[in-house]
Amino acid sequence: MAQKFVTIGAALAAVAFAAPVAAQSVDEDVRCLLAANVFARAEKDPARRQLSIATSVFYLGRLDARVSNEQLKTAVQAQAKTMPASSLGPTMTKCAKRLTDKGLAMRDFSAGPGAPPAPKKK
Repeated sequence: MAQKFVTIGAALAAVAFAAPVAAQSVDEDVRCLLAANVFARAEKDPARRQLSIATSVFYLGRLDARVSNEQLKTAVQAQAKTMPASSLGPTMTKCAKRLTDKGLAMRDFSAGPGAPPAPKKK
């Protein structure tokens, strides 16, 4: 069990400290957060709703590490004014893909060498 947490921790660290190929701006992350929040509230399909909630949490976490609460509030207000309803679907698709891509990468990192050996009996 401890090995599993170490492996997952190493995977998270690798993702967190990897040089981003195309880093998203704060504004892009805010747009993702806003789109995900709309879909999390409106989506009727349970699986899609769950993905929307996970996407919302993912982008809130990204923003939390980069901006203060006041900066987040200002950015949300500014981006909400620039997002027509017609942009929400394409934005959500792009943002959810980024989340699932990260999840797949973490799964690959955490595959590790396999289960640790069983403890020896005394």
